Amino acid sequence: MVRRRQQHELQLQKAERSELKKLKEVREKERAAKLAEKERQKAARDAEKATQLFQKEDSRDVTRQAPSAPQAQAALPTRAVYAPNVSWQKLFWVSFPDTKRLDETATLAIQLFPEDRESLGHDPWLAEACSMTLHNTVIPSGNEDCFIHQGLVTALATKALAQISVDVHTWDWLATQLQGNLLSRSCTDKDGNALHGILFLHWTTNEPTNPTLDKVYSTVRLLKHIHPASFRVYPNENEAEQERNKLGDIRALDEVASSSPQEFSYRPRTCYGHGPCKLRDYQTTVHKRTQSGCATHVHVRKRGDHYELTCQPEAQMLETTSQNSRGRKKKPIVASKSSRTPAHSADHSAHWFHQEFVPSLQSCEFRVFIATEPSKKGIRGRIGQVIAIAKTSFNSDTQALAVREFLPEDLEPALTRLDLVRFALFVFERLRARPDSMIFFESLEVGVRLDIGVANTRTAKKAFFVNEITRWYGAHYFSYHICAEPKTQICKAFAGAFAMVINSGTGCVS
Repeated sequence: MVRRRQQHELQLQKAERSELKKLKEVREKERAAKLAEKERQKAARDAEKATQLFQKEDSRDVTRQAPSAPQAQAALPTRAVYAPNVSWQKLFWVSFPDTKRLDETATLAIQLFPEDRESLGHDPWLAEACSMTLHNTVIPSGNEDCFIHQGLVTALATKALAQISVDVHTWDWLATQLQGNLLSRSCTDKDGNALHGILFLHWTTNEPTNPTLDKVYSTVRLLKHIHPASFRVYPNENEAEQERNKLGDIRALDEVASSSPQEFSYRPRTCYGHGPCKLRDYQTTVHKRTQSGCATHVHVRKRGDHYELTCQPEAQMLETTSQNSRGRKKKPIVASKSSRTPAHSADHSAHWFHQEFVPSLQSCEFRVFIATEPSKKGIRGRIGQVIAIAKTSFNSDTQALAVREFLPEDLEPALTRLDLVRFALFVFERLRARPDSMIFFESLEVGVRLDIGVANTRTAKKAFFVNEITRWYGAHYFSYHICAEPKTQICKAFAGAFAMVINSGTGCVS
């Protein structure tokens, strides 16, 4: 009898546990359904907000309008171009060679010693480099070594890491392709099937000619409608234009600073060259030109030396009187000392502007290299990491640039390397967080070189500021000066990030 009672109790307990388990499963399913519904509603709200935001963009182009305070805080975007991700199959890396011999350019060249590479066992993917015949991109030396352009090193590292085919060429190949309408045919497999292709345009000092960048982008715009598969240019046309014109980058940096914490809010003032001069009270300013690089068109000028600037340096208040205007207020009449037409030597396709002069910038500028890596917490699944820092000093008389690796003592006692890294990464991620980032800052998905100066602020404190956003694909890496052997570290960091980005598929923005 007792035994039967025990068995009955055990059966009841088992049934009770089974019911509790079922009830728990039902509650978990209900909880999961509620969470899924919340996520769906949130996604719908976000999509609606994004749609409303981009519908307003026609009148809010931050690259052309001077930002007001509310605009700066909101970091207003420009119209985006979205496209589904593509499984890229072929990359054409095309380089425009520098005019100066590569073996005389320490900021770009990487010297390769094949015997050392083989015996030490590093960078096996560089083996093919010395046998390549690319104008001023590979230069053999008499000691069985050779000088290789950093861009080619990056391309070969990408070839080793990416899941796509990579072909390497110089600009003369591209000229032939465009003249003969051969580019679409080149982007096919051995059976003639069209491949999803990327045309990577690479230049580091002189802007390409014959064909020009404008010609290349124009041709590819047409090719995209003819080529049966996806085809794009890297960098995309919007970013390349913004980089060349500079002003969009400066406005973006101003907007980042205006909405940043106090420690990151300093920016040198800029007069963009339209209307009354915003720097008329400054005794010294720095004149800069769009469509220029490597400090080619940078001049420190005294007040009154207006040269090619098109802003109006002085606004005079002239009183006009007449018998019928007694008691009328003074009427401002703007008069400019400078000619309204550019100087005879000016490039009419370029534009001059000027900025507040920061005296310390010539003697000390920090070039902070940032490459991205995967991160669940990062924007679009990636986050920036500082991979190298160089200190440079520019001699305006000789036009020579001195370079070495950053040292902690290069900073003022109140500032540290950690402060510099924090500032660089803060600005980097703010630029990537902009709604227009995949249009004008798409290359920051891979990395960037931020050129950073230190200035005295009005509060007598030292503050960092970004002097220029130098895209990773065109920056001088200074590998000879700041990297240990084998000097390929920066190239490999950017190549690794780029390979991951294209392996995951980038949009058809060009």
